[in-house]
Amino acid sequence: MRYVPRSESLASVRGDDRVLLFDALRVVAIGMVLLSHVLITIGPPWSEVGQPYLGVEGFYRATWGQLGVTIFLVVSGLCLEFASRGRQIRPVRFFLGRVVRIYPVYYMSL
Repeated sequence: MRYVPRSESLASVRGDDRVLLFDALRVVAIGMVLLSHVLITIGPPWSEVGQPYLGVEGFYRATWGQLGVTIFLVVSGLCLEFASRGRQIRPVRFFLGRVVRIYPVYYMSL
């Protein structure tokens, strides 16, 4: 592992311009969702216990898993923005690239 100067502290040592903070936030968000699923699977029914909610009443109320999904989607959107910075992206090409990348796996999973 190489030394990472303070000016590069958010940049990954891998050289593909990934931001370690974003990767860490996504790992935490995935952990929140997995923990929520594990608790639902092995624990008593939430209707009996009452599922804990986070957030502000009347504004944003979510369980650990719902909050994890929200964090993951926001951070992933930021990663897409940083990855496309400085490049002209055409919507049709972006959409076709996603279809070619996702559709075969989706079709095989059916």
